[in-house]
This record gives sequence, structure tokens and C-alpha cells, in this order.
Amino acid sequence: MLRSSDDLEAKVIEIGFLPFFHNSVKGFSIQEMVDPSLWFSDEEGPWEWKGPVIRNMNCAYGKLFNGKAGYVSLEWLPDFANYRRAFRPVDS
Repeated sequence: MLRSSDDLEAKVIEIGFLPFFHNSVKGFSIQEMVDPSLWFSDEEGPWEWKGPVIRNMNCAYGKLFNGKAGYVSLEWLPDFANYRRAFRPVDS
């Protein structure tokens, strides 16, 4: 289970990318890896972790998964960009 921004950042770096919300791959999202009690509570949760993770400059955050939010490690970012460009060619 992810319990902090450090945990989240480490998981993204470990596996390369991580969608924010549940998807077709069961168990492969921040939503499913965070204790439900941390969502929208007085404690810092996944929404508050975005700033610290991005400021450490090891991960990027954006709408990376079919228009849905998630993180990608900087190591994998060029591959994500190239994949996206393959489906959105530049008009000449």
C-alpha cells in the first residue's frame, strides 16, 4: 500500500508508470494502491502528494492514459511521448 508521496514516487520509479485511477489492469492504479481512508480526509492523500512528487523531478504527471491522469518516470517519459506522437502526427 502507498502511504506517502515518497512511497508513490518510489513505486512509479520502480515500475516506470502508474495510472491514477483504476483501469482494465486490476490492481494497477494509485486508486487501488492507497488505503481508502486517505482519500479526501484530513490526512494528506494522493491528491496532495502530486506537488512533492513533481518537485523531486523524478516523475512527470499528466493525462497520460487515454486522457486520464497518471505518473510516468522520467526514464520512461521519452517512450510515452514517442508513443503518443505515433497516433497524433503533425500536420505538414
